[in-house]
Amino acid sequence: MMSSINILSAADLLLREANELLERSGVVQASEKYYKAAEEAVKLMVKELNLTEILEKLKKKIEV
Repeated sequence: MMSSINILSAADLLLREANELLERSGVVQASEKYYKAAEEAVKLMVKELNLTEILEKLKKKIEV
C-alpha cells in the first residue's frame, strides 16, 4: 500500500500566504500574492504536463 505524501508547491505556499494577507491586511497585498500563486501554478503545469514544446510552437507563431 502506497503512503500519502503531501508536497506543497510554491503556488500552494503563495496561496496560503495570500489567504492570510486577505484576512489580516487587505486586498492589495493579497491580490499580489494570488497573482504570484497563479504564475507558479502555470509554471508547474507546464513542467508537469510537458507543455514546453507546445509553448515553443506558440511563440514561433506569434513571432511571425
